[in-house]
Amino acid sequence: HSDSHTRDWIECMRSRKQPICPPEVGHRTATVCNMAIIAEQLGESLSWDPAKEEFDVKAANKLRTYKYRGGWG
Repeated sequence: HSDSHTRDWIECMRSRKQPICPPEVGHRTATVCNMAIIAEQLGESLSWDPAKEEFDVKAANKLRTYKYRGGWG
């Protein structure tokens, strides 16, 4: 149990213990949420290739990231 995944993550970096939510699980969870948002924005069903982490629709792939400001990347 953790009241704060952020606090747990920071404590695990210090202690080298495994976090309550493994990074791979967190990544896939965030991916599913982002996929739903992108499908809603485009108003269509999409297919996702988990190995390539790409959609079958070019417009959807453009929404996977955004242009960073001032030298951040």
